[in-house]
Amino acid sequence: ERVDSQINRWITSRLHRCIGDVNTSLGAYRFDEAANRLYQFVWHEYCDWYIEFSKPDLKPGDGEAQAHRRETIQTMLDVLQHIVRLLHPFMPFLTEELWSKLQRQPGEAEHVMVTAYPSQDESIVDTDVETAISAVIDVISSIRVVRSTYGISPGKILPDVVIIPANVATEAIVLNHAARIQGIGRIDSLRIGTTLAKPQGKYGSQVTKVADVYILLDGLVDFTKEQTRMEKRLTALRADLERVKKKLGNATFTANAPAAVVQKEQAKQHELQAECDKFSLGLSQLQD
Repeated sequence: ERVDSQINRWITSRLHRCIGDVNTSLGAYRFDEAANRLYQFVWHEYCDWYIEFSKPDLKPGDGEAQAHRRETIQTMLDVLQHIVRLLHPFMPFLTEELWSKLQRQPGEAEHVMVTAYPSQDESIVDTDVETAISAVIDVISSIRVVRSTYGISPGKILPDVVIIPANVATEAIVLNHAARIQGIGRIDSLRIGTTLAKPQGKYGSQVTKVADVYILLDGLVDFTKEQTRMEKRLTALRADLERVKKKLGNATFTANAPAAVVQKEQAKQHELQAECDKFSLGLSQLQD
């Protein structure tokens, strides 16, 4: 199966999983849950990842490439039409305007308000393809985390990236999508394999349950300058973290503040701790 076809099956599967969740929330009168679920799908899956994944497939080509280009465009349009219909109860005027601009098939309703609300087709939900693309997203996200940690601009080409998948099944997935990872990650040399050893030298890394990702920093980072920047940033993060911990450790605050305020501070503590861990690891790798 072509990789681009798998990408199209992934977004269609995620759409129908979203439809099921939204209808469940609406049936329970949890309009906030339904709206948030739609936001997560539209912004973080359709816009963030599907459109990014699909860019290479939208280039004109011949034969099979042209057929897959048409498939991708049609999938993109079909999912967008479902999104507009799903959003209509929450954004009626905007979705009517969007619907009027979308290309529709002959016989389709002129107004979105008279179309049937989407219902889930469970046969389209594909757990295997969702797991595969989730692994690809995890790897690309790891590359972006390392870039962010060391201040490497998104436009810079990474000279050497080593990916050590957690198991052979994940290795097959990553190898299948290697060209896409290399393109989106802007990578020159990409090595993938479960049997590869941890590379020696100045490599930044990100370790997840999916794979260990190592990026060569030589030629990309001024190590002395970067160490100073990261130490300063880590000091500021630790100070912020201590302030939040102190607030949450105050029994008067946790007993009297609204639950939403306490939860916000707890989320802030979690985010600050994650940032501290990220920069601590980055500093240790610079000093090795």
